Amino acid sequence: MILEQVSSQAGTELASKTWESTKEELAKGWVFLDGTGNLDGIVLAKRFGLEQKTKLRVIDDCTIGGWNKTCGSSEKLRIHAVDEMVAYLSWTMSEIDPFIATKIVGKTYDLPSAYKQFGIHARDREALRIATWNADENRVALLGVNSHSAPPGLCHRF
Repeated sequence: MILEQVSSQAGTELASKTWESTKEELAKGWVFLDGTGNLDGIVLAKRFGLEQKTKLRVIDDCTIGGWNKTCGSSEKLRIHAVDEMVAYLSWTMSEIDPFIATKIVGKTYDLPSAYKQFGIHARDREALRIATWNADENRVALLGVNSHSAPPGLCHRF
């Protein structure tokens, strides 16, 4: 089913753009081409492109094959934590000290390709393949994800 979904992207401009982005990831060593075509004992995901305003975002849908359910973290993120902090700071600045804004200094960081900067366990390198449309060869390509061993506790296998 996943291979058929990826094949249905054939010939589209979006598939060509997605493949161009994939070639950049190949050159950076983030992913590798698996030419074996062997699907035995692997979890299969799919890659597709999503155009957002002026850029293309490449999505690796690992939920489709169940991969996302194999790793987890005991920590839970509070989605509204940043909103609550900003609301508190705003209240503080307006109610406690109207001149505090001139005293606050902050810094933000923008990590390019931050979503690719996470580690997965090295043994998982052989377990996951991502199917994407290879617009150069007009066929489905299987990608492996390069990884380095994650520190203990970062990835829990179930």
